[in-house]
Parts: sequence; C-alpha cells; structure tokens
Amino acid sequence: MKQFLFLTILSVSLFAQVTVSEELTFSDLLNKFYTKVAEKKIKLKVNLDFIAKISNIGDICSDKAKLHNPDGFITFQKMEEVLKKVPKNKKINGIDAQKFLYQEIMSINQTQTSKMSFSNLNICGGIEFKIQTEYDKFFEESYEQWNKDPIKSDLVERVENAAASMESGYKAFQFKFDADMKSAEDLRKTIQTDLNAVKSLFEELLNSKPAQATKIFDKVKPLILRITTQQLQLIALLKKVSDLLQQYNIERVKWADVIVGIRKAPTAPRKQLLKVFYRHLSKEIREDALKCICGTNYINKRSP
Repeated sequence: MKQFLFLTILSVSLFAQVTVSEELTFSDLLNKFYTKVAEKKIKLKVNLDFIAKISNIGDICSDKAKLHNPDGFITFQKMEEVLKKVPKNKKINGIDAQKFLYQEIMSINQTQTSKMSFSNLNICGGIEFKIQTEYDKFFEESYEQWNKDPIKSDLVERVENAAASMESGYKAFQFKFDADMKSAEDLRKTIQTDLNAVKSLFEELLNSKPAQATKIFDKVKPLILRITTQQLQLIALLKKVSDLLQQYNIERVKWADVIVGIRKAPTAPRKQLLKVFYRHLSKEIREDALKCICGTNYINKRSP
C-alpha cells in the first residue's frame, strides 16, 4: 500500500506539480546560453540559431485575425440567389442539381472557414511553440539552477559535440517543412483561382436567361468538383505539416535539455530525474521510496 502511495505521489509530482506558470522561448534560451558562454570568455565553436525556429520563410502567422476567420466562399444569401437560377429538373449523377450545388457550396464554405482555420492555427501553434516549464517541473528547476550558475566548460563542450547531430536533424525537418509549405501555398493559390472563376460564373448565372443557365451551370460543375478535391488535398497537406512540427518540437525540447545540461546528448535519457522530486516527499514516503528502489536491507543498514 505504501509503495502504491509513493508511486502515486511521484506520478502526480512528475505531471501535475506546478509552482511557476511560465513559458520559455527557444530564442530566450539561446540568448542566455550565448551570454553565459561570453561571460566565461569561452570561444563557442558552433552556431545554434537553428534551434530558434524551423524556417526563414515568410511569417504565415502574422495576421492572427485572418487565421481565425478565413474568408469563406460565398454568403448564404448569395447562395440562395444562385440556387434559384439552377435549371429545373437537371440531374447530376442522379441527384437534383440544386441539391448537389447546395451541398457542394456548404462543403466548400465549411472547409474554407472552420477546417482551414483549425489547420492554420495548428501550424502556427507548432511554429510558435515554447518550452512548457509549467508542465515540466524537472526542466524548470534544472533551468533555474543553470540560469543562476556560471556555465561550465565541459557543458559547453558537450553542446558543441552534440551540435552537428542536432543541426542535421534540423535540416531534415526544415527541408520537409519548406517543401510542404510551398506545396500548400501553391495549392491555396490554385483553389483561390478556381473559387474566383466560380464566383464569376455565378454572377453570369444570376444575370442569365433560362436558355443560357444550363450552359453556365455545366461550366460550374467541374470547377466545383475540382475545388472540393483540392481542398481535401490541402487539408491533408496541412495536417502533414502540423505533424512534422510536432515531431520537430519534441526534438527541440531534447536540444534544449542538452543546452541546460540535463541530457548528455539528444538521444541520451534525462539524468537524475527522481532527485528533483525526492526532496519534496515526506520522510516516511522517502523511506518507502528507498525500499522500492534499494530494498529493505538498505534501510536497515542506515538505521542506528
């Protein structure tokens, strides 16, 4: 029962114990590292700026208002006007043409607004990711100690030794990110071109006579179907970018661990994970912890 209590408390400590609600940017961490190295008059042999952000391409997250509320396709009022002009008794794949167009317009609008907004914000969240010290007590306490103490030359040497593998990993992420973001931007432009073309056809449809309506509608149909296909491709591509950023940020946290000195290398485990939390436990729980880890004989040897 006591073992279970210890493990429960330790688990809570690891994942829920919070004393400072704070986020640390990677740029701040790097600047502090550079400053500490300069104060010790150590000549740094590597440049770690690649840790600050994944890419130097345009800032896609600058206009948050537009990301939250992307432009839709057409208004509901405009859609109702267009639907009234759809030729009666016309079928598309056995479906009433008016119903078909209604469903497609609603789908396009939903994707252009809510789905696209969700995807955009996920990507910006990944790009603007910060070290969540609030939820990582071990890093928080390690960082605070690292920030107070002068930096040691052996830590700087470990960071220098790890820099090549970190930068290699970064370049792989950057290459994929830049390629996928370019593909996404090209696809956005293609979709927007097709949306503008459909809007123009809708205007023609609204001003057309019944004899012309069928010909105009026949031009709308392939564009509408192409747009919905392209939108699915874009959402899938943006999900791929979001997943890539998630993996990139997992690695960046490991790189930050190396800088602070709680990993010897990015692939090494964190060191002394239990030590930070052990001192927060009561004496009785500490004794139970030692029994769990070292056995009862260790406790007996320590008894006077």
